[in-house]
Order: sequence, then structure tokens, then C-alpha cells
Amino acid sequence: MPRVSLAATVVDCTATEQPVPGEVNTIEMPIFPPATAPEVAELLTALNEELLLSIAAIRMAPRGGWSFRDAVEEMTRSSHPAMAQRQRPDGTFEEEPFDLIVPPPTRFDVCDPYGFRIDTPSSATTIAADKFLAAFDGNSPQAEAVSRMWSAWFYALWDEDYRHRLAGLHECEPRDIQHEYFADLRKLRHDTAHGKGLARKKGAARCTVLTPFREGRPIVLRFSHFREIVEKFPWDYLATKPGPAPARMDSLTVSVEDALVERFRRAATADGKTVHAATEEAITMWLAGRAGLAGT
Repeated sequence: MPRVSLAATVVDCTATEQPVPGEVNTIEMPIFPPATAPEVAELLTALNEELLLSIAAIRMAPRGGWSFRDAVEEMTRSSHPAMAQRQRPDGTFEEEPFDLIVPPPTRFDVCDPYGFRIDTPSSATTIAADKFLAAFDGNSPQAEAVSRMWSAWFYALWDEDYRHRLAGLHECEPRDIQHEYFADLRKLRHDTAHGKGLARKKGAARCTVLTPFREGRPIVLRFSHFREIVEKFPWDYLATKPGPAPARMDSLTVSVEDALVERFRRAATADGKTVHAATEEAITMWLAGRAGLAGT
């Protein structure tokens, strides 16, 4: 089946990474295999829209801050001509020109329902103007944190929602849908949420489908990262029913009275079994007993 290409001029929204002027970004639109079930194609189309719109929002959001910062700098950098009306002794009015000088703001209220005003009074929700405006810089810790929040949000959307819905359509278990692409997203999400946003050796520094980050370096998603995320999305894999995933070991953490734990350990040792093997046997026997009771 021929593929359709979508060509568009690249306009980057990241201050620290600009593409080559005039560069054309050609990314193939997702076209699913001919045998794809219509309901599967519909779900994946919705997922593609979520992918693109989430990337658009995360990349465009800082531009409002940049525009606001530029407007404040322009407004306070120099005087602005203005006109005032002065009343004459006879009661008539005349216009009189003057220069309007706007003083630099000292603070902003981050919870102001009317927007960010430059004359806001001090309160528990205000912060110094210089720190407020500096947060909109493309390399600020706040701007970098916003960029990597995308991985946590989108992976949760996939893993907790779309993965289960897709499994229902494929009539398989959610765990049967496994791809290294999503393993890479999980690494980005984990290092963002639990690794202070730094790439760990066994995390974002070991991506296999997406380009890995350098170990110990901040995870900051730029234009090139988002382009790769779109280009390498495994549409063909998701459109086809997967085979059953191999069984794997999982942990089961419970709190049990210490005396009972000691009795269990001693019984396992007396039978020549490891605690692990004895635990599996106990769980299996309990489940079999429940099944027997349900059948009577």
C-alpha cells in the first residue's frame, strides 16, 4: 500500500534548538495495514490525535510566556508618547502631549484571575518580577521541567487507557501489547518522576528505539526528540493482534505477623523448600481450594 507524506515547513518553538531555515519536515502519516479492523483503526487514529495535540500544547505553551516577557520589556524599556486633556479657564479642553514612563514591575501574582498585572500588591501568591520573567527562558529549570512532563502524561494515557482499550479490541490481555518504544517512554517517565529529571544508567540512558540521553544529564525534550517520537511510533505493531506475552515473575508484597512468618520459614526448611517455592505452593493450594468450593 502506498504511503502518504505530509510536508510542512518546520517552525520550532524551542529557543535553544532551531532547525535549518527553510528545512522541510516530511513525516509519513500513519497508514494502517489493509487487514486492520475498522474499530482498531478508529482507536489508533484517536491516539494519533492525542499524540500530536499533546506535543503541540507542550511546545506552544512557553510561547505565551515569551510573548508576555517581551511585552513587559518593551513597555518598560522606554517612554511612550501619550496625550492628556487639560481644561482651560473658560471650561474648554485642549490636548497636551506627554511621555508615559511605565516603571518596571516589582512582583507578579501567579494566581491573579485577571492575568499578570504589573501593579499587583504583595501577597502569599506573588513572586519577584525578575524571577517570574526568568522562568520563561528556554533554558530555565522550570521550562525544562515542563518539556519532560509530556513523557509522564502521555505514557500514563497510553498505559492506563489506550492500552487496555486496544487489548479489548484485539481480544488479548493488556500485558500482551509490549513494544520497546513504550519501554523507552516508560524509562523517560520513570526518570522524570523518580530520578529528578536526570537520565539513569538503566533508564533514559538505555533507550533502544528512541535516542538515549547521556547518563546523569537532564532529560529535556526538544524539537528533534518530539519529531523522533512521532516518526518512530509503532503503528503497524499496534494495528495487529499480538501473541500472548510469556509468563514472567512478579512480586507480591504483604504484611504478615512476624510469628506466622517464622513458622512458615521453619516449615519450608523442614520440607527442604525455599521460602519462594513454599509461597508459590501455598498460593496454588489456596486458589485450588477456592475453585473447589465454588464448584460445590
